[in-house]
This record gives sequence, C-alpha cells and structure tokens, in this order.
Amino acid sequence: MKFTAEKKSLERSITPVSLGVAPKNTDPLLEGIYIEAKDGIITMCSYDREKGIRTTLEADVVREGKIVVDAQKTSAIIHSLPDGPVTVEADENLILRIITDEADFQISGKDATNYPGLPDVHGDLDYTLQQNKLRAMINKTLFAVSQDDSKPIYTGSLFEIKGNSMRITALDGFRVSMRCDEGLTERDDLDLRFIMPGKAQNDLLRLTSDSERPISVNMARKHIIFTFDNIYFITRLLDGEFLDYKKKIPPQREVSARMNTARFIDSIERAALIIDERIKSSIKLNFDGGVLNISVATMLGKFKDEFTYEDPQNGILEIGFNHKILLDALRAVNEEYINVTLSHNLSPMIITPDEKSEGDPERFLYMILPVRLENS
Repeated sequence: MKFTAEKKSLERSITPVSLGVAPKNTDPLLEGIYIEAKDGIITMCSYDREKGIRTTLEADVVREGKIVVDAQKTSAIIHSLPDGPVTVEADENLILRIITDEADFQISGKDATNYPGLPDVHGDLDYTLQQNKLRAMINKTLFAVSQDDSKPIYTGSLFEIKGNSMRITALDGFRVSMRCDEGLTERDDLDLRFIMPGKAQNDLLRLTSDSERPISVNMARKHIIFTFDNIYFITRLLDGEFLDYKKKIPPQREVSARMNTARFIDSIERAALIIDERIKSSIKLNFDGGVLNISVATMLGKFKDEFTYEDPQNGILEIGFNHKILLDALRAVNEEYINVTLSHNLSPMIITPDEKSEGDPERFLYMILPVRLENS
C-alpha cells in the first residue's frame, strides 16, 4: 500500500476514527485503526462489535492495500506533522512508513485480512436531526445512564420521536433524567422509539459540534446510522422494555416549591466542601413553609445554610439526598427558576420547569431518589 494525501485531510479522517477504538478488546485487530487504499480513496475505520466509525478521503494511490495500525500512535504522528503532502506506505512486513520532507516515521502494523469490518446494514427509514439540539438533549440526560451492566437496558437512553419533537429519557436506579424539545427534524410523520447505548451517545457528542447543520439518520431494525461531515457512525441498539418513570411519580404533594436554581446549586456546592468523598454523607434538606434549611455534618465539620422559596402549600418536610446526584440534575436544568415537588421523606424529588415560565411545561423532568437520614 502506498498513497499521498494532504496532512489536514489525513488528520480530519483519522481523528474521529481514533475515538471509536476499543483500547482493550478480545480481538487484537479491533484495538487498531483499519486503513485501506483503493480506487483513489482512503478508507479508515474503527469498530468494537457494538459501534463503529468510518471516514473516507481522496488521495493519490500508487499501490492499493490495507493494514491495521495502532490508533493512538498513528493519530499522534499525523497530528505532529507540518501542513503539506504526506506519503503513507506499508510493506510486506507490515511496517507502516509516514513520510514528509521533514519527518520519516516507521511503526509496526497488523495484517488486515481478517478485520471484521463494520456491519453492512441499511434500514428503510431516513430522516435528519439538528446537531446542536441533539447534543444539548444528550448532554442534559446522559449523566443518568446506568453504569451497571447487570441491567443492560438501562446502560442506554430511551429516544422517542413523534413528528418533529424528540424526548430522551435515562435512568440508573437512583434518578431519572428526561428532556424534550421540538424542531429537531423537518419531518412531521415520524413515530419512533428506540434505546441507544450511553457509550455511543458519548461518542456522538465527541464527533459532533454545536452547529445547526443536520445529521442524516438511517434506522435499521437493530442499528442506527448517523452520517455527517464525511463521518459514518453506526451503533447497535439495545433491546428490551424501558421503565415508565411516570408511574413512579407520587400523585400527592406535601411540598411544591418554586426556587432559584443558581441559589440552590450554590448552597449544595458549599455543603459539598466538607463532605469526604470516601464516606457516604447525605445532605439534609428541611423544607419549612417557604424556608429551606440545608445542613450536613461529617468528620470534617458542619455546614448550615438557608434561603427562601415560594410554596403556596406551606409544606413541611425533612429529607436527605446524595449531593452529587442532586447537583447533576440541577446543573442540567439551565433555567433561572425550577419547581420542586416532594411527597414524603422516602419519595423522590421531582424537578420540573417553573410554572410561571414560558415554554412546554413538560420540556424536562428530573427525579432523584432520597437517602435515609440517620434519625429517620
């Protein structure tokens, strides 16, 4: 194999592909990047049997061929080169040379003959999604995806698309995060429901940008394919029943508090300063008819704070929470005011949009399970 291409073109192709490489895989070939030169086109791809990334670029191909090379080293070498033409050559001993006027690298490769390659699938449903809106929704829900592989269905998020609106829901047994938005697609006839792995969502965040440019989506029975900016990204979907979180929302409300989001975050962040991460310490919230008292006591010391909120019910309730889980939800809100509802000290906190705000009242929901206080 031998070809010449511009450094910037090589870098644009190899950078996204390197993100999809599995560092530890039972198949050594899948720990590297597959590179093939054929018919004036260079194809690069990475695959971990669950998701894969492929890019292509035009090049001056002198000799066709293919090889698998170390992703991190090859990407770093390309990045380090000066702008201009780069010649890439692999010999029969699987030594890859990367040559410019100023540099000559040689790295060992692997025989690509048995590289499995990306699944050859194509569904019959195509649509587009707006990049920046999709990224925003994933960013505000991904933190709640479960890391527990014993329940694989919850290692992904539920995507529901109806018309041009989309809802993403994630949960991990301790919390639920849900976001809904409109205008992601121009089609109004869509009615879809699928579960996308969290790891694939994280890759999609790294591959996309906050651009309004659309992403082309193709739906197959077990896969979803995203195509954008000369990047082909495919991932297997998860199969199973996703929990209906709405059935877990308590119907009654002891506390219904309208509060300033930034003030709530500030107080929790201050309390976190005296929490030893090695010891599970909960934050105590005491809702007292319009005044919220926040306190925590640890081996490092004590903290107390209070601020006012609006509650037409003047509810009274003492409850405890893990500060990290609470902060994850509050930081994802990104609105000045929120509505917080609680039923009793063992029921979840429900965070929804401020009832006085404009917009869809169901545009987000965060549900956080409490922790039992020592004196409860």
